[in-house]
Amino acid sequence: FSTKAAFLWAAYQPHELSDRMVEQARKLGKTKNGFASSIYSRTGRATAHYTDINTNAVILQAITSMLEGSA
Repeated sequence: FSTKAAFLWAAYQPHELSDRMVEQARKLGKTKNGFASSIYSRTGRATAHYTDINTNAVILQAITSMLEGSA
């Protein structure tokens, strides 16, 4: 499960499914360094040892887009 894709999809196509995806990304993907790049589907655990600036930059851009759309 890609945290980046969850936020991008929510920014591009806001609906109930994308809301649930972002909720899961926020709940399971948050680490002390931002968001992990992905969450394992079997265990629900984040790839806590792998986070990168690209993932977090794209998530911030998606959030900005969502906020601008609701203003």
